[in-house]
Amino acid sequence: MEPTVGYRAYHSRDGCRGHGCVRRHPGSQSQPLPGAGDSTVLTLRPHHLTDILTDYDPDREVKPWPSGNAVHVVTRMLADGLGQKVKFVIGPDDICRPCRRLQPDGSCERILDKHDPPEPIDEYNDRLDRRLLDFLGLTVGGKLTLREFLGIVNIRTPGIEVVCTHPTQNPKDKLNGIIRGLINLGIREESGESHSGNNE
Repeated sequence: MEPTVGYRAYHSRDGCRGHGCVRRHPGSQSQPLPGAGDSTVLTLRPHHLTDILTDYDPDREVKPWPSGNAVHVVTRMLADGLGQKVKFVIGPDDICRPCRRLQPDGSCERILDKHDPPEPIDEYNDRLDRRLLDFLGLTVGGKLTLREFLGIVNIRTPGIEVVCTHPTQNPKDKLNGIIRGLINLGIREESGESHSGNNE
């Protein structure tokens, strides 16, 4: 896992090598999520959003990953506007749904072999998402817009990096990535203050 920040750093192994960023093309827009149940509300693990936020750069477009997950679709949604409604889940979400590693029973086949001891990724992710929801004062099944969620993240930054930094990441890099992402999305000013922005 060569990179040390963002969604890339944690998910670059086992067929998910990087996220293939290239310069964003004018007019590029997000596409519907394949297999999503409700087209008006996304179901997402909270750590998927904090990982994507850590690596968010408005001047880059994310290509589809070899594993087939929908990280690139959700990342483009951040650029298209923050009014999208999200329901928070602990378990497979709309990013996982099209992934080839998702099994028929809803589990992921990946094992985190760099953990000591190695463990199924689902067990690790479930613990992480429960910690994140608790830290942010949110509940499983709760619904917020992307803007509302990011506003809460901003209020709890710094601090959130203690909860959502993966074992292979550096907490300072995670914090810097989250702050950079919040600034790029107009949620946070360079001074660290909240900001209403106009990315709706």
